[in-house]
Amino acid sequence: MMGGVLSCLVERHDWRIASLAILACVFSIGIALLLSERARRLSPRARRPYTLSAPLVAGLGVWTTHFIAMLAYDVGVDIRYDPLQTFLSLVIVTAAFWVAMQLHLIGATEAGWRRRSALSAGAVITAGVAAMHFVGMDAMRLSGAVLTWNAPRVVLAVAGALVLFSAVAWLPAMNKWRGLAAATALSSGGVAWLHFVAMTAVSLTPAPGVLLSQGASAAVVTLWIALGVALTLSVAAFFTGMIWWSRRSVLGQLLEAVQAMPDGVGVYDADDRLVMWNQRYSEIHPHLAPVLRPGVSFREVLEVGIRAGVYADAIGREEAWISERLTSRRTLLAPREMQVAGRWLRVQDRPTVGGGAVTVCSDISDLKRNADALAEARDAADAANRAKSRFLANMSHEIRTPLNGVIGVAQALTRTELSQHQQEMLELIQSSSRTLQTLLSDILDLARVESGRLELKEEPLDLARTVEEAALLYAAAARDKGLQFIVEVAPEAQVWTYGDPVRLKQVLTNLVSNAVKFTASGFVSLTVDAVPAEAPQTLRFVVQDTGIGFDAQTQARLFNRFEQADGDITRHYGGSGLGLAICREL
Repeated sequence: MMGGVLSCLVERHDWRIASLAILACVFSIGIALLLSERARRLSPRARRPYTLSAPLVAGLGVWTTHFIAMLAYDVGVDIRYDPLQTFLSLVIVTAAFWVAMQLHLIGATEAGWRRRSALSAGAVITAGVAAMHFVGMDAMRLSGAVLTWNAPRVVLAVAGALVLFSAVAWLPAMNKWRGLAAATALSSGGVAWLHFVAMTAVSLTPAPGVLLSQGASAAVVTLWIALGVALTLSVAAFFTGMIWWSRRSVLGQLLEAVQAMPDGVGVYDADDRLVMWNQRYSEIHPHLAPVLRPGVSFREVLEVGIRAGVYADAIGREEAWISERLTSRRTLLAPREMQVAGRWLRVQDRPTVGGGAVTVCSDISDLKRNADALAEARDAADAANRAKSRFLANMSHEIRTPLNGVIGVAQALTRTELSQHQQEMLELIQSSSRTLQTLLSDILDLARVESGRLELKEEPLDLARTVEEAALLYAAAARDKGLQFIVEVAPEAQVWTYGDPVRLKQVLTNLVSNAVKFTASGFVSLTVDAVPAEAPQTLRFVVQDTGIGFDAQTQARLFNRFEQADGDITRHYGGSGLGLAICREL
């Protein structure tokens, strides 16, 4: 079989013209595939020129290939071509490529359809090229002879072309030149296989009675071919130029954007050699001015910096530092912060598709200075807060001393004979003194916590008794308001343990006092139980009430110092807003 094909090529074809036909086929198919791949990346509206130009280039190229090859074919008799059938063959093959183009785009947009659409496109192209070939052959008008066909060889020609066109479905994506070259080779091979194998199926049968009918001569066909080649080249050149201009325009805009970036950017290839950089990159690394050129390796960049003494952390361990830097670059670790020539830089390496890396250098010296200033301001604020806490603690002591005198005198006066009016004024003095004493105690406790002078004791305590004693302080107040007052300690929580009973009571009494204060009706409960799901020694203290409550936003503020839900609550219920803050600190 192959011997027959080679014999046909050698004996009945002018190899120079046949070679020209194959070149025309490869060129047109390659350009058409390039245009179709370009269309795949664009939006449906933007791809319309490419969906028309790619089938036209492919159709013209394959049609031109066929008739150039026919010029190379030595029939031995005069030939004419029917113009209408010849034009019809061009329409058929162009339409087939247009349908295949639509299938290609469907495969590019629908998940799971890439291979199926490519196989369908291969079948459509095979049918179109075969139809073009045989319609074009039928357009031949011979003098004294007719064409006869060997059916098995015709089937072989079409089947082989179908295999080659369909094999494109198993190629990788054509966004790389290898995929595009392979697709071009397979598709061009399919066209060449179908044409030349089909030509071996042709036999000339003498028919003396057949006269040469009217039609286009070989010279006219040559003119058609020239026009087809010119049109193919024009369309291909126009759209290839569009692609080149578009890419150049986008690349130019990208380069402008890179140059305008406030960060230094250096692009390195797969061999870690510098390809391009922006102006900011050279400004951040002025020591690189003598060596900053395309092709310089990243290691050389580091060595120049070390010789210039700009890497303070590399002094005395130069090779180890370079090795660490190259390792972190290859493994693409988190951004590094380093001091270079007195400035702080954040350096990050990002991989590229081709195996290279993009190094981004950000000058964070201002951020570092601001962070230092913020740290100093924070330390100053902490110092002022501690001074304030010491002042409050001292003032609490100073105020408490005369207050104790007032309380003592008031207690002494209760044991004397007083009128009703004097008794009422004395009770007011005692009530105000107790309120002031509680406030001073809270301020003193908060100051101790903030200054770190509050020490929690660790001593044995009966948990149930401690809880009941804390709750008992407010049982009478709850009873006076008509509230149900519940205290429950679960059996597993009735244990002896270690802790500070005074501070535990302080936390519980603050919570219970708030519950009683803000509840007008219903109940207040204090329960203690164990939480085995978390840990065998974890206890949970729960204070519940049916009072006014608060939302999540208010809850976030309530445990801050001098905070209450709002001003109305302060005026109605009183209080300093320190109790819950002390609970949180304890």
